[in-house]
Amino acid sequence: MLHLGDHIGWKPLVLIHNKRTIRKYEEILGIQIRDFFPEEGPSAERSLGYKIATKIGNFWKAVSGDIKSDELKAQRREIA
Repeated sequence: MLHLGDHIGWKPLVLIHNKRTIRKYEEILGIQIRDFFPEEGPSAERSLGYKIATKIGNFWKAVSGDIKSDELKAQRREIA
């Protein structure tokens, strides 16, 4: 997570890992990912999930699952 977080930032990490995993890593490493990593790293756009979440416009709705899968599929088609 440390290596990947430097490249992509904490927002894509939140999409890749679930909450429990992030809490476990934070506890083991003694860090808070929001304080330790930038919001977006230089390679953030390489994450397809993050790219879709930013195109939707509301990152936290995408993370929490409030956006239905049909909307995400439509967004993926537009991006492709």
